[in-house]
Amino acid sequence: MNRCTKCGRLFIFEGEEQKHTCPPRWEVWESTGERASSATRVFAADAEMAAEKWAEIQDDAGDYDIVSGRLSPVVCVSQEGSEEITRFRIEGESVPQYHAREI
Repeated sequence: MNRCTKCGRLFIFEGEEQKHTCPPRWEVWESTGERASSATRVFAADAEMAAEKWAEIQDDAGDYDIVSGRLSPVVCVSQEGSEEITRFRIEGESVPQYHAREI
C-alpha cells in the first residue's frame, strides 16, 4: 500500500494512484484566533469536511474535549488562496462499539 506524498491518501488497490487527484487544501482556525498564525491546513473535498478533519486532529491531540461534549468550538474555514470564509460550530459524539469473539 502506498500513500499520496501530497495529501496523504492511502491507496489500497494497485494502480489507484494513477487515477488520484488530491482534493483542495483548506485552512481551518478557531474563530478566536488569527488565520495566519493558527490555521491548520488539511486536504478535504469541501469546507465542512475540512472542519471535521480539523476536529479530529485537535481532539486526537488532547483530552477529546469535543467528543466528550466539553467543548463546541467555532471554526473558520477557507480554501487556500481564497478570502471567502465559512464558519462552523464543531460538535462530536462518542459512539460505543462492542465486539464479541468466541473463546
